[in-house]
Amino acid sequence: MDVDGPMYMRQIGTKLVDDSSSEAIDEDTVFWLCSQTKMITTIAALKLIEKGKIGLDTPVEQVLPELANPVIVTAHDGAGKPVSTTLAKSKITLGQLLNHSSGLDYMLDGMTPASGMLIVYSHSYKDQDVSAFFKILQGSLPGVPLKFEPGTDFTYGFSCDCTGFIIKWLSGKSLKQYL
Repeated sequence: MDVDGPMYMRQIGTKLVDDSSSEAIDEDTVFWLCSQTKMITTIAALKLIEKGKIGLDTPVEQVLPELANPVIVTAHDGAGKPVSTTLAKSKITLGQLLNHSSGLDYMLDGMTPASGMLIVYSHSYKDQDVSAFFKILQGSLPGVPLKFEPGTDFTYGFSCDCTGFIIKWLSGKSLKQYL
């Protein structure tokens, strides 16, 4: 790829490929920002802390009851479906959402982050129903699945999405309006 010339990238499956047949980019081009919004959402949450509406140690179940009884996935079958869980011993806090140590993971089936993530996003954000988001995450499990006990490790996952939901409920505005 020539770094001095135009760059055209398109995602095919899980790979980004050089694609010179892409349309020209202009002021009306829409981009999928993905994780670039994590920092902005984190700053918005910090503003709520500054206003005294929530603290880093606040259990998030106080705002999002769907996170009251998460389960840690302890085993998957050959297809990646969780087959064994245990109830988390610790509560998820806002601080853990912000530093990605909540245990919420993009790999819903233990194997393929993109497929699980896109299923959740395409179904739950159409009507902005927070409960739909958590129902998809939970599936048939007894609680929202976690990769590990909250606060004990790091994973890149749905923590910032949950932070956005908290901002919505505490501010009384949509995330877009609040930002």
